[in-house]
Amino acid sequence: MTWNESNKGVTSLKLHYYKCNPTENMTILVTDPVPPLKRAVIANRLMAETHLCAEQVGYVTFRNGQEEGQEAHATLEMMGGEFCANATRSLAAVLAFNGSPGISQADDQQYLLKVSGVKKLVQCSVSPLEGEALYLASVDLPLPLTVQHLQVEHDNREVEATLVAFPGITHLVVDDTELSDKKAFFRDTMNQLAGRKDEALGIMFYNTQTHFVTPLVWVRDTDTLFWERGCGSGTAAVGVYLAHKNRQSVTVDIRQPGGVLSIQVEWDQAITCLYLAGKISIVSKGIAYV
Repeated sequence: MTWNESNKGVTSLKLHYYKCNPTENMTILVTDPVPPLKRAVIANRLMAETHLCAEQVGYVTFRNGQEEGQEAHATLEMMGGEFCANATRSLAAVLAFNGSPGISQADDQQYLLKVSGVKKLVQCSVSPLEGEALYLASVDLPLPLTVQHLQVEHDNREVEATLVAFPGITHLVVDDTELSDKKAFFRDTMNQLAGRKDEALGIMFYNTQTHFVTPLVWVRDTDTLFWERGCGSGTAAVGVYLAHKNRQSVTVDIRQPGGVLSIQVEWDQAITCLYLAGKISIVSKGIAYV
C-alpha cells in the first residue's frame, strides 16, 4: 500500500475485502489496516456504484494467535465509528466461513467480537445453511441506553414517535402511515435533534399492521444517508418500541425491503435481553483497488 499523506487521497492502494449480504444491507468488510483518518474517504469510494457498491463499510482486525488477555476473536470498526448489528453479524459469518482449527464448518459456532460504538464484547452465533457461503447469524445486542417518547414537529403538526438510543447508534421509530413525505420528515427530525452527537441516526418508518419497516440511516463521520434494504439495530429499535408499548416480552419478524430479520426482546419491568437473527450470505471476497 502507498499512502499520499499530502492530501486526503491515496495512491496505488489495494485492500482485501469480503462483501456480505445481510437482508440486502450490502456490507464491505476490509481486512487490511487503514488509518482511522482515511477510513471515511476510503469507505465512500468503496461504496460507490462505480466501485464495489454497498451501503456501509467496516474495518476488521482478526485475532492473531492466542495472546493472553485477548478475548475477542476479531475487532470491527465501522466507517463512522458507529455500531452496526448487520455488519457485526456479517463479521461472524466471515469467521465461520474461514473456519477455526478443530471446528467443523457444519457446527454451530460462537464468537466474541469487539465492535465500534460498544464498550463490552458482543456475542454472535453462526449456523451454516444449505447453499454456498450461506449462514444464519444471530447477535446478542447491547441494551438501549434510553427509550424516549418524542413529538416531531412536521407539516404543521406534531407526529408521535419513539427515540431508542443504543451505544453507537440512535433510531427514531415512527408510524409510516401518518407520513406522506419521509425525506421531509427526516429533515425536520434532524433539525429538532441537532443538539445530539450520535455517531449515526436512523429513522425506522414502521407499519404497525404489516410489521414492515423502511429504514433511513445517516452516519455522521461519512455524512452518508441511505435508504437501507435492511437494518439490524433499527429492527432492534422496533422490538424495543413494541416491548415498551405492550410492557411485555415480544418476538417478531420484521419485514423490510431486503428481507426479514427476527428480533426477540425479553421484558421484566424493563428490557433485559435483545436477540437479533437473520440470514447472511458472503457474496464475494477479493482485492479492491482505490
